[in-house]
Order: sequence, then C-alpha cells, then structure tokens
Amino acid sequence: MVKIILVGYLREKVGRKTIEVKIPKPVTFKEFIEKYIGDKVKSIFSEDDDIEDVIVLVNNESITLKGGWKIILKNEDTVHLIPFMGGG
Repeated sequence: MVKIILVGYLREKVGRKTIEVKIPKPVTFKEFIEKYIGDKVKSIFSEDDDIEDVIVLVNNESITLKGGWKIILKNEDTVHLIPFMGGG
C-alpha cells in the first residue's frame, strides 16, 4: 500500500492524518492522484497541476528533484503532503 501522511492544515482539510491506498501496479504520481485518491486530497492541488503549492515527499525525498508528477509510485512508498509556508 502507498501511505499518504497529511501535515498541518491539509490534515484538517482532508479530515484524516493518514490514508493508505493499494495500487495494482506502479503508477506515476499524477496517475495516482487522478485515479486512486479521493476528491478531498485532489483538491489540495491547483487545477493547473502546480505542485509548488504543496511540498510532496516520496520516501522522504522531494518529488521536484525526482521528476515531479512523473515520479513512479509503488506499494510500500510513503508520501508526505506538507503545506508550503511563506512568511516575511
């Protein structure tokens, strides 16, 4: 199973701290979000597929360094969704 861990206000938005999803075969992160995840989690991402609004880690590594939406997920992976914080 792919384990998703939601952090900060994302946890409140989705209503859960963790979600576990069994996938039948390895898929891209984009396909995983589109096909295997509920609407509450999908709503975290902007309509233009901008992953800069959320920090996404797969097995503790940023997906922006590993191919972005094209990174391959498989069962046993852990995904952290962390809200991007700004300040000044």
